[in-house]
Amino acid sequence: MNSRIIIIILFAGLISACGSKETTQIAENTFVHNEKVYKIVGNELSQIADLTTEFEISKPTKKDLGSADISYIKAGATTQINALSRGNFLYFKFKINGINDLRDNYVPGEFTVNFKDEFDFILHQAVIPTNELTAVVDGNNQISYFIYNGKTEMSTEINKAIKSYDVSSGVRINK
Repeated sequence: MNSRIIIIILFAGLISACGSKETTQIAENTFVHNEKVYKIVGNELSQIADLTTEFEISKPTKKDLGSADISYIKAGATTQINALSRGNFLYFKFKINGINDLRDNYVPGEFTVNFKDEFDFILHQAVIPTNELTAVVDGNNQISYFIYNGKTEMSTEINKAIKSYDVSSGVRINK
C-alpha cells in the first residue's frame, strides 16, 4: 500500500511539472523562460528571441546609403557608401571623391563613418585610416578617387535600423 501511494505522488508530481514553464539559464545573464530568450544588461531585462516563432534564414541585404558632403576638408569633396549586410556583419564600400591630392597635400589621419538611424542618432561607427584607402587611377595615371572596402560587426537589429551616415575626419591640409 505504501509503494502505491508513493507511485501516485510521484506521478502527480511528474504531471504537474510537465505543465509548468521552467526558467533555464543558457549563458551568463541569459535565460529561457516560457519559450522566450531574455538577457539582463545592466539593470534592464531585454527579450532577444522567441522560440515559438519560425527561424528566418538571414539573407544578404544590399543598402545604398547615398552620399555625404565633406567639403569641410576640401570644397566639393563627397563620399558614397554602398553596403551589404550578412548576419552580424556589414560589408561596405566607402568612396571618396574630390580629394585626389589626399596623399600629396594632406596630413595623414582618419575618417570616421557614423552610421545613423531614421532619427539621426549614431548607432555604430567605423574608423578608416587614410593609409588604408586605395587610390583608383584613370587612363592618364591620375588619381580619380579613393576607395575602402570595409567590414564591421554589429547586431542585426542595429544593422536593420541604419538609414544614413555622415563622416567626421581628422584629415587636414599640410601647410
